[in-house]
Order: sequence, then C-alpha cells, then structure tokens
Amino acid sequence: MGVHPTGGLADALISCGINPEDVKVEWDDVCQEDVLIFSTAHIPDAVLTDLADLYLSFSSRFVFASEDLEKAFQSMVSKSPRLVALRDQALNQQHEWLKTRALSAFPQFDPGSESVSDFAARVEIACDAERGDLLSVKGNDAVSVHPRDPSKLTLDRMRTLMALLETCAPNLPYFIMGEDLGDDG
Repeated sequence: MGVHPTGGLADALISCGINPEDVKVEWDDVCQEDVLIFSTAHIPDAVLTDLADLYLSFSSRFVFASEDLEKAFQSMVSKSPRLVALRDQALNQQHEWLKTRALSAFPQFDPGSESVSDFAARVEIACDAERGDLLSVKGNDAVSVHPRDPSKLTLDRMRTLMALLETCAPNLPYFIMGEDLGDDG
C-alpha cells in the first residue's frame, strides 16, 4: 500500500494547505511514476490553485477522492498562468511557422459553409500532399492524422498540418495516429 509523503514533498503539500496524512504515495509500475492519492473529499479552490502549481513543478500524477474534485483540479491546471503562457507561446510559434510558409492567411474552417472533408483536403493541399494522403475524416466531426504512407508525413508537413488544424480550426477535434477514435474509428 501507499505511504504518506515525507521530506520536501510533505513540506510542499503543507505550503499548499494539504495535510500530508491525507495523501498517499503509490508507485505506478506501468507509467513509471509516483501517484499522489488525495483522500480529502473537499479542497477549497485556493488550495487547488496552489496544488495545480505544485503539479506543474512535480513529475507525478495527482488523483482525487471524487470526480468533481478531479474536474475542478484539471480546470485549475488548465487555467494556470504557466500553462496559459506556454499555450500562447506555442500559438505564436505556430503563427510564425505558417507565416514562413506563406500560410498566415489560410482561411479558417467554417462549418456553416464547408464540410470537414473539404477543410481536411485544403489542409493536405497546403501541406503539399494529395487529398487523403495525410488525413482521414470520421463522420463529419473529427479529423484523424493517419497517412496512407507514413513516409509522407515528414516533420515539416506534420508541423504545418498541426499549426493549420490548431489555428484555423481550434474547435475541430483531431486525433493522431494510434489515438482511440471511439466506436467509429
């Protein structure tokens, strides 16, 4: 069974407002990481914010007593100024990447006037590929990066493809090779 945190980890938890006795540490052999299991049923938002910052500084998985607490924690992590800054930096880098490839004016995906298949084809053409070479469409609501010939998915094409999907269709779900596409995939 798990043990309670000690040393620097216990001090960090205390500084966040968590009693180390309310946390167990277990080793996950599959993921090769520590898992911190929080038994407390309610943690105030201010404490979750501090835990989110600790989580981003600490290479372990945090597991909470309830699904609601887990969702609240994940929300705090996603709103963390550190993650927001990283997302902004990544978006700026994507815009610069597209600019160097003369794709900064690539039209946004408009589901009212264009199908996902048509958008995917535009993206593939912008990546100097043929329709269906790099992307497949599941239904009319998701794109899968799944090239027929994996050698066609060069690093430059992948970077361009991801930049176009993330900047021109930020609300369109996409999956990378090997990700579970659900029952339709």
